[in-house]
Amino acid sequence: YSIEQFDALLEEEEALLQELEKYKHKNNLITVDTYDSCDDTTSNISLDKLLLEHDDSHIELIQNELLKNVDDAKKMDEIVNKLEKVKQLQESLQELQERQMGIILNSVQDVVSMFPTLHALCVGPGLGRHPLVFKVVQEVLQRGMESNLTLILDADVLFMLSLGDYRELYKELLEYERCVMTPNVMEMKRLPSLSAFGDENDNKNIIVAKGHVDAISRGDFGMQCDEEGGLKRSGGIGDVLAGTISAFMAWYTILDGGGKGELQSLKQQREFAVWAACCTVKRATKLAFENKRRAISSRDVLGQICGVIANMEEDIEKC
Repeated sequence: YSIEQFDALLEEEEALLQELEKYKHKNNLITVDTYDSCDDTTSNISLDKLLLEHDDSHIELIQNELLKNVDDAKKMDEIVNKLEKVKQLQESLQELQERQMGIILNSVQDVVSMFPTLHALCVGPGLGRHPLVFKVVQEVLQRGMESNLTLILDADVLFMLSLGDYRELYKELLEYERCVMTPNVMEMKRLPSLSAFGDENDNKNIIVAKGHVDAISRGDFGMQCDEEGGLKRSGGIGDVLAGTISAFMAWYTILDGGGKGELQSLKQQREFAVWAACCTVKRATKLAFENKRRAISSRDVLGQICGVIANMEEDIEKC
């Protein structure tokens, strides 16, 4: 489904909500005096309150109760017409929301159907910030955790997790061991403080705070990648890092063999895989800068990754 289709759905929903909003406006309210025989009291009830606090099944009941207290025929017709209009709007809104949910679930299924072929899933680079896309991503991440899939989260998905609507999802991801988040300085500031969810030392996921020195942390464990990088931070290098971490975590998942090793050792290997990915991108950035100087782009960095890994393998074999 295209973003244009998602936009059209949201515009249609907004139009319906604005139409419904008219019935909350002070000048459009109809108030009716009602008498409570039990308490022997008379109260004034506004139409918008009754409409917006009840679902469609109550509208006919509301209408009958209101009309019992109205003697003026003109006012009675006005109440009936407004109730009918609101009922139609609510039905249209419900139908639209059902269509939205159908599209979201179909989109989720398209991604989830590929899970059996994946060792890791990277979400965020190029994602965008469309509200319906966020709903798709939320469900995909939930399914990913249920499938024990390694998740690498970067860029726009970190913005999504900073929003109040996704606070519970963020909390779940902090407790998910197979999750790696790669926030930059601004993304780190937007995300809720780890201490807001209890002792930050209890967090089980890995967070890579990107910067001149990449800080890698998991709960009370931390390490740094102070490998020298290039002197220019070109746009898109963060995406290269997210992809490189995804590759290293996928390799780790294959070698892990389903988590059969000793638990603490596995956690350390997972962190080392992330650290190795950070070192790889730093070295690639340095080489790309030496070749292109200020004309460096993320494509130049990407082109150096293969050679850097090969050199790292040679260094390991010499040890």
